[in-house]
Amino acid sequence: MEGILFKWTNYYNGWQPRYFVLNETGILSYYKSSELIHEGCKGSCLVPACELKVHPNDPLRFDLIIPGEQFFCLKAKSQPERQQWLVALGTCKSRGTKSSTTTTTTISNNNNNTSSIFISHINAIDNELKIKVQELRLYETVLTQRIHGIKSIANDTPIPDIKKLDESTSMLNVTCDAFIYTLDECVKLATGDSSQSLLLLSSSSSTIPDDISTYQQTFSQIDSTKSITATKILPKEFLYKTFFSQLPFTFAKLTSLAFKDIHSEFFLSTCEEYYFLIDKFNSKTFIPLRTDVNGNISKLRRKISNDPSKFQTLYSIVNDEIIAKTTKEKNSATDALLWLK
Repeated sequence: MEGILFKWTNYYNGWQPRYFVLNETGILSYYKSSELIHEGCKGSCLVPACELKVHPNDPLRFDLIIPGEQFFCLKAKSQPERQQWLVALGTCKSRGTKSSTTTTTTISNNNNNTSSIFISHINAIDNELKIKVQELRLYETVLTQRIHGIKSIANDTPIPDIKKLDESTSMLNVTCDAFIYTLDECVKLATGDSSQSLLLLSSSSSTIPDDISTYQQTFSQIDSTKSITATKILPKEFLYKTFFSQLPFTFAKLTSLAFKDIHSEFFLSTCEEYYFLIDKFNSKTFIPLRTDVNGNISKLRRKISNDPSKFQTLYSIVNDEIIAKTTKEKNSATDALLWLK
């Protein structure tokens, strides 16, 4: 199937018409126009590896979500046309899933049921462990940032600012708890015994803080549904490592959450990860962009530092400024959040 769809580009250019082609191998490619196909495609994705999502409010829009990478936000000219594309893409995904299932079934028939169940169980544990390791790497990055922050406060003046130190250490404490809890789950998965628990070493850790449960919702529920799906559908030779796939923080993980559930620290850490992307261009052209991003992150961090326990989510920050009627003031956290988004 092929035809014109509107693709979201950015806030400056908005929705732009692009010529899309879905071939028999399940690859969806897009070009600037049908007349410029000879110049090569502007981008492509393997449809069976993507999540197809229909927009709940816009009757013309649908999204293709590439696990761990990016989003293709698309619009059709009309509802019937969107339906045609949804059917074509859904059929393509179905073919990909069936071919993967057929291969698995063939292997299973050559072994007894016990072996098949055992292999399936091992694969499930392996996938869970991979996700937990990603979480641990994420927490490692956050911990490093927090420790550096505490060091800079301690060395800033001959007499450190006790208030700032208390705020930074309280945020460090939450991250440490999350790290230990995730590490504990890794131990349980690796040993296959729920009694082998790191948390048993500390009676104070028997209950899971709300912050950690929020972390777990973000990285367990979302990552498990997307990453494992990609592993089942794609052969191993297609799972290439890219700059984006190796980021411990990605916007794909956050955009799947309700706004009330987005943790402030995770959002800011995700924004900071893209410093590395800007730096890879190694160009002075991007210095203003980097400075602007850093300035807006600093505005939000200043807001959070006023009351770390109160401003744990982006919703709590915006809601506080709505009540105070300061959302449109210069240097407001809401203004900074808008630019970062």
